[in-house]
Amino acid sequence: MTFQHIVVPYEGGALSEDALRIACHLVLDESRITAVYVVPVSKDMPVGAEKPLEETARETLERAQAVGRELGVDVETYVAKAPEVAEGVNETAATLMADAIVMSLRRKHRREETMFLSHTASRILRHAPCHVVITYRRDED
Repeated sequence: MTFQHIVVPYEGGALSEDALRIACHLVLDESRITAVYVVPVSKDMPVGAEKPLEETARETLERAQAVGRELGVDVETYVAKAPEVAEGVNETAATLMADAIVMSLRRKHRREETMFLSHTASRILRHAPCHVVITYRRDED
């Protein structure tokens, strides 16, 4: 299966960078990747309060573009505003008509434990408008 447009939730950490790198290896020449940073906004925030967060988002997304250049892939960027990350990721995927979301899991667990999804990952999976590809790298003990 090949994807034409992949959205990658990107917050600048090692796990989101791993997901972006994997997405870069999944695309063909005509495919697109969009790294999305979700700025949390709520109804009770004062007008303009999200502006510093938007600047942080843009600075963080510059790293996503650098990762893409390193791998020979043009990574587009998108700053979404939403009350929750999951909502922002799913709305971005729907708006951009993406056919996949590639994301990483953040939970640490021991070998003998069952892996649980975070609230955010669970909501993305349940409400995604497209395929979801989950990457996972268990931290070594």
